Amino acid sequence: MKLYSFETSDVRLQTSDMEFCSSQLFDIMKLKTHNFKRLDVWRRARVLVKEVYRLTTDYPSSERFGLTSQTRRCAVSIPSNIAEGCGRNSDRQMVHFCSISRGSAFELETQILLGHDLEFLEENDSTILLGEISEIQRMLDGLISTIENNSNSQ
Repeated sequence: MKLYSFETSDVRLQTSDMEFCSSQLFDIMKLKTHNFKRLDVWRRARVLVKEVYRLTTDYPSSERFGLTSQTRRCAVSIPSNIAEGCGRNSDRQMVHFCSISRGSAFELETQILLGHDLEFLEENDSTILLGEISEIQRMLDGLISTIENNSNSQ
């Protein structure tokens, strides 16, 4: 079992594939409710937003309405769409909003690569962010698959 962790100065999150799939998703799906605050992927996305905001603070002021804004908006979109999907009335809508969140994660990956290419981000910072984005993408894939499989089995 692989253990994943992501840490900032005030938050430490850990999860494993087994914990993510069995403990949280099974309980949520069994109750037919989507409580986004219980989802590790939502929590990790929130921490990611904080890191993106912290690191984009050092972007050039000329990028305030360009890459800085775009990077921050797509980062915020990840946990926001997970939460919005949880507030909808059906698993189908939950999957739809998680798919939007996943798309935002891929957009953020591109923005981070561009930030590195333009030398706004240091190699170490971009590597850490890209690793966390990749993990969030994987977790969203798992969440979407679990919801779809649960919906199909009913």
